[in-house]
Amino acid sequence: MPTINLGKPKSRERTVNKQLYQDFYQDPRWRALRDQKIRDNPVCEQCEARGKTILAREVHHKIPFQLGRTPEEIEHLAFDYDNTESLCVPCHKKADQDIRKGKIPSHFVTHFIARFMQDVFCRNLPSGIPPFFPLNFTI
Repeated sequence: MPTINLGKPKSRERTVNKQLYQDFYQDPRWRALRDQKIRDNPVCEQCEARGKTILAREVHHKIPFQLGRTPEEIEHLAFDYDNTESLCVPCHKKADQDIRKGKIPSHFVTHFIARFMQDVFCRNLPSGIPPFFPLNFTI
């Protein structure tokens, strides 16, 4: 009798992560943010920097929200207008591939230096100070 290969079973973690992504991209807040970004900047930001005018079709998180360490930081990264950029499909694919390959954009470095400084220097902040620095924190 022939054997049917159904492939490797999916790990529970992968299935949970996929569901979280699907839930996020169906969130009305994300849809509103995405629509606003495309309305405000309908041209691919990376192409525009190279002197090309290509219509943006997608919105990309400059710093992936999955890198947040707390639910509050994840939500901040996910819904921060300044953490998004309008991109055409080829530029968005390249940006995602670069992240998967471990290429580190400069805005990642700034973000992680700010997180490091927070961890080292700001452990006992008074209650009125926010728990993490904004993404535009400069050093």
